[in-house]
Amino acid sequence: MSELTTSKVNRQFRSLRSKCASLTSLSLAPSRPKVAVTYGSSSRNATREHQDDTPPLAILQSLDKLGSRLHFDRAIVENMQLSKRIYEVRDAFKNIVQSTSGLPKPDTSRILPLAGICARVVGEHVEVEMKASLEGLSDDEGGQDEIRSQIMDELYEQVPSQYRNYTLVAHALTYILNTCPHHPTLLHALLEVCAAHGLLAEARVVLSALFTAAIFPRPNSTSACPLTHPAHKNFLTTLKEACVGSTLATTAAMTPIANDRTYTHTLIDALSQPCLEQLHAWTSRAVIRLSRELAQQDFAGCFVPLVSGLATALWQSKQSRRSASKGGTEHARSKVHEEALERLAKWLAAMLNTLYGSGPTADDMTHYTACVDFLVAIEPFQFHTLSAPPASPGACVVDALCCLTTYCLASPLASTAAVESDLCVLEQILRGATVRNQTLDDLVSRILPLPSFTMFRMPLSEPSEHTPTPPPGDFVHGNGAIGEIDALATPLRARGLLRCEAALYRGALEHVEILISSPPHTVAPSLQLGEKALHDLRLQLLDRAEDAERRCYGNATDPSRPPDASQEWVWEEMVGSWVAKSPAPVQAKIAKDRDLERAAKRRRVESSSHVTKPERLSHGSILPPFRRSHSAFTGRGRNTQPCTPSTARPTVSWDKENSSDGEDYQDVGTDPLVPGDSTVDDTPVPVRVRKFANTLTYPNVPRSTISFGAARSAMKGAAKPRPRASAPARVVFAVPDSPASASASPSVSASAAPRRRSNFVSLIADSHKNVVSLREEKARARARASKGDAPGLGEGDRKRKRLVHGYGGRPNEQEEGEEEEEDTVRGEVVEPESSPFRGAALAEPSSDDALDLFAYPDSSPAASRRRFH
Repeated sequence: MSELTTSKVNRQFRSLRSKCASLTSLSLAPSRPKVAVTYGSSSRNATREHQDDTPPLAILQSLDKLGSRLHFDRAIVENMQLSKRIYEVRDAFKNIVQSTSGLPKPDTSRILPLAGICARVVGEHVEVEMKASLEGLSDDEGGQDEIRSQIMDELYEQVPSQYRNYTLVAHALTYILNTCPHHPTLLHALLEVCAAHGLLAEARVVLSALFTAAIFPRPNSTSACPLTHPAHKNFLTTLKEACVGSTLATTAAMTPIANDRTYTHTLIDALSQPCLEQLHAWTSRAVIRLSRELAQQDFAGCFVPLVSGLATALWQSKQSRRSASKGGTEHARSKVHEEALERLAKWLAAMLNTLYGSGPTADDMTHYTACVDFLVAIEPFQFHTLSAPPASPGACVVDALCCLTTYCLASPLASTAAVESDLCVLEQILRGATVRNQTLDDLVSRILPLPSFTMFRMPLSEPSEHTPTPPPGDFVHGNGAIGEIDALATPLRARGLLRCEAALYRGALEHVEILISSPPHTVAPSLQLGEKALHDLRLQLLDRAEDAERRCYGNATDPSRPPDASQEWVWEEMVGSWVAKSPAPVQAKIAKDRDLERAAKRRRVESSSHVTKPERLSHGSILPPFRRSHSAFTGRGRNTQPCTPSTARPTVSWDKENSSDGEDYQDVGTDPLVPGDSTVDDTPVPVRVRKFANTLTYPNVPRSTISFGAARSAMKGAAKPRPRASAPARVVFAVPDSPASASASPSVSASAAPRRRSNFVSLIADSHKNVVSLREEKARARARASKGDAPGLGEGDRKRKRLVHGYGGRPNEQEEGEEEEEDTVRGEVVEPESSPFRGAALAEPSSDDALDLFAYPDSSPAASRRRFH
């Protein structure tokens, strides 16, 4: 290999600069043709569908490989010019590499000498030095090229000739990456050249650029993240095989440019770049498939760092969302954030699945150490304190993290492979975690797997006679399961993690109850213990769960630890469980609010029950109008004195919510029909007005019934009141008294009844109290007719009949002489029971009195039958 002189370096770089300028001048992605679509009178431009687009990470073929093709699709024709210029840049870089190293030879040493490292660093910064020297100079293109050549010559002359090849290759690659667009075809072609010539450092730089191009969206692309395209599900796994297996090289003797860990760490660095498409790439199908392969091949070196990278990306996304703008973009970010949380929960479960059951082997100890280091690294991110609803991605992350931390803390390897400081960090995670009843279900499922329910089962084939009996499996007895659970719970109890211990036993108890209630064919063969064994296991777990809950919620904690003052728990006998007790300040506030509410209600009751003005008491009675009318009618209220509210009646609450369903309230004092003094305040006083449903239940209130002979009774009432011995009093509504009754008691001012709303009940009630009795005259006419038709009627019969009409006592001679005057006098207020109709055994109500068919008890057929019998 000839020595690299500065003139040869300038000549090769001149060709490379022209090829790069040609590629940069060409549009990276030509504009898609648009088709005019017309519907009626409206036109719009419609782009091609997403399925017709070229995948964003597709590799364009070179023109020398297209000569034998008989059919060229549209994508190849459109990108033919772009493919030509890309491969021209590849060829220019390949010529530089071949000129520095000659033919490709296997490089047995993967570590560059110190001089080679320094020479390569110089080549990476040549362009930076030239740009810094050209700042502030004129825009003369010829002068800038001359200055650039002088600076380049000076830098290359400072490097020893045997190490100039490292400087030239690094300089050429840096210039291509800084000048040309990062098209996947160009990067893939450069990676092939580096792999073919064993350029490990340059290959990793190109690989990192290719990962970045797969994450960030391309101009004029429909995909937010090229890696999420459906056509690139195997992009990362295929590229890994090419880099690790050296399939990019042209000869089989080439060493791989990267191993699994180098490839994974390069990908993690690219995925950790803060951008909007960061979480989209983490949740892509390509990353998921790569993670499955890495978990099987290198768990501690590749898979665990990949999970740690996702946790870091989630924390970065959470920090950036605090300052993000509101709107539709925020909704899209929240959705992809939940998808990333769900992916993290699944990867944590995979870590627990790999770590569970590990022994004291070297690989298992490596896995355990990697998991502990991972938990210690993500503890500052506070994923264990996420407050999310059950079954949400955030809650799944908390549950999976608690399960993994619990097993790492209670594992037998904790005493040998873990440091005490790391165990204290794990204890801090569990102490601050949001532990629920189902938090440790995933860990319990490793010991007591739940049955698998299937909707449809294929019919089993008939067993043949020569089918051998399968060997018995390893059954997990109840003592073995309870022993494993106790082994996990003992370290938790020793460290004071009582809530986690209670959740562990509670989850195991629920799993056993599900196994008991499940059909036998759905339970795993290793858990078919029999009904008695399962019930015994349930009783043991029940005792342990109750003891753990008593230690956790019954304030029976370790005396060396301070009590948990954040929340207190009490045993509730009604539900048979521990319930959270309200703190003392909250209880005091609730009691104070209750007292204030009672005091306010008491003030409302007292203000509504008292009369607003004392003048009202001096001008009238506080009794309702219908009671004042009753007092005036009976003569008991003529000489009564005004009474105070304290002596008249007790304080009554007039709240409508406290009244019965049969009572309404009206305001007395606002009705213009009620007379009163002008000085009385117009503030209404609520007065109960009885409805028809409750009217008949009050026997002490009289009923006003208009009948004939009222004028005669009114004139005799003042001199000699007529006694009402055995007539049961009926309750009536307050109605204005007749003029005759009003004149009979002039000392009491009879006020009109308050106006009330009319409804169906009040109309029926009025029809029963304000009746015009026509049956009385007809009954008397029948009596006179029967007297004339029966001359043999004895004196005893007349006296008995007179007693029937007068309700007992001696017959009144004056009343017998004035019976003829009753046809012309009306307005007498008599009780319905005083009607002579009650003495007529065969008399029936007349058709004129249709509204009073059921006014009297004797109107009932049952009452008539009892009277006759």
